[in-house]
Amino acid sequence: RELVVGRALRCIESIERESPGDADLQYELATAYQKIADVTGHVTGANLGDTGAALLHYQKAERLLEGALRSRPDMESARIGLVEVLKRQGQSHAYAGNRSQAKEYYRRALDAAGVFESQPASSAQARLQLGNLLMSISDLQRPTGDMAGALGSSDRALRILRALYQEQPGEVEVKHTLAVALSSLARSKAYGNDLKGASAARQESIRLMEEVSRAQPGDTAVQRDLLLAF
Repeated sequence: RELVVGRALRCIESIERESPGDADLQYELATAYQKIADVTGHVTGANLGDTGAALLHYQKAERLLEGALRSRPDMESARIGLVEVLKRQGQSHAYAGNRSQAKEYYRRALDAAGVFESQPASSAQARLQLGNLLMSISDLQRPTGDMAGALGSSDRALRILRALYQEQPGEVEVKHTLAVALSSLARSKAYGNDLKGASAARQESIRLMEEVSRAQPGDTAVQRDLLLAF
């Protein structure tokens, strides 16, 4: 895998040098850098274990996406990509225990994603991503004792995800994400000693996750999230 990653990097860097300033190409190159970063050291999946190198690749993707947005501010795909690479850098720092750096990356991601909530024309993918981001922020806030912040982030995520679920009740990814958000809310409520609220959120999460599990019986991530919901 390391040899494949090395060859891919050399190819991407060559294309980047030869074709600067094209927003569509910048987006494609950024996507490639993100995939390489994920394989190199993304903390939530299988990787080669080099988190430092992964962060450098995420930063290259971030720079390209910011360039694309400077030339095309309404390019939603580039904005979605920017939010994602900022979130992944936040996750990496949170995993390493660097909470202040994680918080800053999540803040920047939320700033970039704010338009997804304020603009009615934002796609379902953009709003789903904002919901995911807010869950990550809540998960960072909870262990630090910021229960008001954690609950506020969870509530905001749930408003977005419930609206998406009403629009697309048959969309498995939306249902799965809503179930995970409810599980996160249950943990926050339990931390705050709201056991009744925690139980209600957990039961709703389990019900939705069981529906997702029946639809995707071979998905190990779904099975893991179902166990976590319990």
